[in-house]
Amino acid sequence: MEKMVAKKKVFYSKSKLNQKDSRIEKGFVIKKENLNKFVSHLLKIASLDNTKKYNQTIYFNNKEHEVPFNLSIRARKYSNTPDVGDISLLSKWVFETKENYVKNGVKTSYKKREKLSLKEIIKKINSQKIEHYKFENALYPCLMSVNKREHYLINNNPKFRVTIDTDMKYFVFKENLEYVKIGSEPYVRVEIKYPKTVEKLKEIKIIYDLLETCDYKLIVSKKDMAYHYFRSYLSKKYNRKKPKTNTEIEAKFVFTENNQNIIQNIKKDITNGEIKGFKLWTRYPFFAEGAAIHRYVFKKDSNKMHRITLKGLNQKLVVKSNSEILKDKYGLNCILKRKEVEKKFDPSLLQLPYKILKREKKHFVIKNSVGTKYHISIDRTLIYETIKENKELYQLEIERISYNPSEKELKKTIEDIGFISNFVVKKYPFLKPTPLTKIEWANE
Repeated sequence: MEKMVAKKKVFYSKSKLNQKDSRIEKGFVIKKENLNKFVSHLLKIASLDNTKKYNQTIYFNNKEHEVPFNLSIRARKYSNTPDVGDISLLSKWVFETKENYVKNGVKTSYKKREKLSLKEIIKKINSQKIEHYKFENALYPCLMSVNKREHYLINNNPKFRVTIDTDMKYFVFKENLEYVKIGSEPYVRVEIKYPKTVEKLKEIKIIYDLLETCDYKLIVSKKDMAYHYFRSYLSKKYNRKKPKTNTEIEAKFVFTENNQNIIQNIKKDITNGEIKGFKLWTRYPFFAEGAAIHRYVFKKDSNKMHRITLKGLNQKLVVKSNSEILKDKYGLNCILKRKEVEKKFDPSLLQLPYKILKREKKHFVIKNSVGTKYHISIDRTLIYETIKENKELYQLEIERISYNPSEKELKKTIEDIGFISNFVVKKYPFLKPTPLTKIEWANE
């Protein structure tokens, strides 16, 4: 993924989605020591259906991360070995596109599969129509995951199953399909997959109750985790360190699913010098992508917002407070300032009322003429419940995080963010300025 291939324009057309093929998928993690307990109880309502035990998946994208949040383009195959198998251009794979979106209060996914060689897959995704997305740069193998997998069928229904993934390992591709390991997971993944037509069966409740007894945690997808490890790999390689911060200043805009390429367009605007006084951070000019699950906790008689980020089996607490809308000379009314401080996790917060949101994000970094850094990002947020994700929000953010900024710094930050914001809303009128935070949106 680090060395890019030649550019090529690819155009995608909208496919018809078959409601009969829609299904619901949910991912969880449990501790390794709880695996035997989970399986022994699961076998009371399920049967093991395994012929080949190891799963290998390649994820396709490009250096501009053009594949949108709600689409996955991947190749998959199964084997009997835990090692990385043949990934030559002539190796055979199941090519798969997976699209997901929220409709009628439920997050639904659709898949299409075809058996092809890796060479045929690369040719197909760069020459034929797949979905309704348009990519300006050629797609190629970027990331890969390898894991042991067990399938359990519920009621002997191959479309209603529980999968258990262990020994998860992640890799990034370099030149000539060479790869480097970038991470591994120390826990067990459990995924529940079933058609919408069976969502009221008693077995679904039994499985969720069983997960409760095993002290499950919610988890992002394997694709999202692959991007998380890739971002950490690049940050370490290019010595990108996290600065000490306690103040967040950001402008927010909402847009629709069909305009996710706004982030690539703004990056081109920066590169082409259209936003005067700003340029890419040359030390780290890459896109960073990933996802997280946040548990927002509501404390009575408190004006602070407590956000618990779920990182596998770990949990991180951030407290946000003193939120205010800042005035800017363009009258955008969308620049927010608030305190944001990481605190020691308090388990008692888990007893309070909460709402869970999943956030998928990609961003790049720019600098002004004196070296002050700003993040330009887009994200997709979903309300995450045990069975449903019933709402989604797409936002663009222009942000600076700092530590105890002076009045002079604050003034300059507002000027910079206001200037960039005014440019993007004029050039891209589908962007709608908003002061709405994600938790305010979720509570609407």
